[in-house]
Amino acid sequence: MRAYQSIETVETFSKDVDNEESLSNGNSLGKTRSALIAIVVCALGIAGVTKLTGQNILVSKQISAVELNDGPNKTDAIKSSLTSRGVSSSVSMDKFHPTDGNATNSTKRLLESLRALQETDGVGFGHHYDNYVGQDFWAPKGQMNKSDVHSATGEYPLLFGYDLYQYMNGANWTRYARWAHHKGSAVVVSWWATNPVNGEEAHDCKGDPVTALMPGGKAHKEWMDQLNQVVKFFNKFQDVDGEQIPVIFRMFREPNTDHWWWGKRCSSPKEYHEAFEFSYNYIQSRTHNILWAYSPCQVSDDVTSALDIWYPGDHVVDIVAADRYSSEEDKLAEKLLLDCEVLTEFGRKYNKVVGFAEFGILDGIQDLDDGSFFHHTLLKSMTQCLQNVSFVSMWANYSPEKYWTPLPGEKNSVGFKEFVDSRASIMNGDDRWRELPYYKGIESSLGNTKANDVADLKTGSGQVPVE
Repeated sequence: MRAYQSIETVETFSKDVDNEESLSNGNSLGKTRSALIAIVVCALGIAGVTKLTGQNILVSKQISAVELNDGPNKTDAIKSSLTSRGVSSSVSMDKFHPTDGNATNSTKRLLESLRALQETDGVGFGHHYDNYVGQDFWAPKGQMNKSDVHSATGEYPLLFGYDLYQYMNGANWTRYARWAHHKGSAVVVSWWATNPVNGEEAHDCKGDPVTALMPGGKAHKEWMDQLNQVVKFFNKFQDVDGEQIPVIFRMFREPNTDHWWWGKRCSSPKEYHEAFEFSYNYIQSRTHNILWAYSPCQVSDDVTSALDIWYPGDHVVDIVAADRYSSEEDKLAEKLLLDCEVLTEFGRKYNKVVGFAEFGILDGIQDLDDGSFFHHTLLKSMTQCLQNVSFVSMWANYSPEKYWTPLPGEKNSVGFKEFVDSRASIMNGDDRWRELPYYKGIESSLGNTKANDVADLKTGSGQVPVE
């Protein structure tokens, strides 16, 4: 049973940033506007990624998704590959613990709650930039509750995603993310780190950055500057009581693709592991509100590459959150199910929360005509596998011409609402989520202050620092 609630328009958090401007009225902060557009490249060839100005950072021009030689024995082959790595189908019932032994209590509760979702009959639903960027809004000033998902379904996502690279370049979404936390949703932060050698964007691998960032390397100082910004952000990302807000952090994602300076085009697995562990150790020793997510791409296409060769290790990974895109709806549904089977087997053996950090049609769902997308990809796969993973999350909406979740009246809007209204989805207002330790902890910390009213707090000891 869902616990539905109405959401009133809210004001800003305790104070405005001196130099912050709303993007909804056309203003920009340096690189901010260009830094807000999606980079969806999990299934792209690097030759098709072009740096642009204006509203686009990267635009896909050529799709070169790896195709499978599928057959009736595909699932058995996947399980055989996992078994060779030592994965069995047995479920360990040991309590999950964050890799950070000093993790805050709320961070522990978040991991415990995400793990519990895997034992339900549904799957948590997330959306990147849900209340920050939509089809017809950009950073709406004073409206942290504006949401395409809510407009279409009457529900808010269980996970809200944001990006640290864009924050570092002027997109100050902290108030929106705090609002999502105080609503009881989980916050996911991705990071497209810039090349520490030359300051270029994440797809540039000139100067051998993955080794140059290590101690003694030519870009070590520059990398430490970036890591210190990360630490500062997480330490200042606090709730109304001054407690650090837990974050699912996606650092160095999709290494088993050609797209990033930390991935296989620009580094070796050994170099990636060393850079990941060094960065993990530095950040983890200085802030304790992080659940560390490893995000491989297309895991069932090459299980060994995704979950063995590039996997940085159980000691630095709390969550395996895969990415999956396809240009074809049928192929996406097929691969999503295969990926799910791989992730489920892996999570059971290694006591890891598993899910999908990103999935969808490569260039958005706006051109799909038959209205069956959510039934075909999610509802149909639910009893077959998806109820065994913690969450699935979709990419941000950037305009009526490019979106991953629909608004009312758009193609697939009826199917989207049917998915959200069904037992298959677990949204922010679902009792299956609200009965878990993470939500209850937030509810307890707010006391008599309702989550809807958090952004109206003006003064006092509970004042939230905003950068």
